Amino acid sequence: MRNLTDDFFDLSSGQAGAVLQNLPNYGVRLAVVCPAGNARFSTHFAEMVAEERQGRSFGVFVSRSAAWDWVRQ
Repeated sequence: MRNLTDDFFDLSSGQAGAVLQNLPNYGVRLAVVCPAGNARFSTHFAEMVAEERQGRSFGVFVSRSAAWDWVRQ
């Protein structure tokens, strides 16, 4: 979370889209640890996270242990 700007969590900025578009291309999985209340998600970002949970490239988690569990699957 400390490595991401607030704009990453606002889809209108384009930052998340630029990153997420390349994850499957390079076979990279990205788990973002973001405890509740640490970032404000735009409405569309929250919708995108819900959609991305169906895939295997990107996830947002409230704890490091939850993120590691997902990465190791």
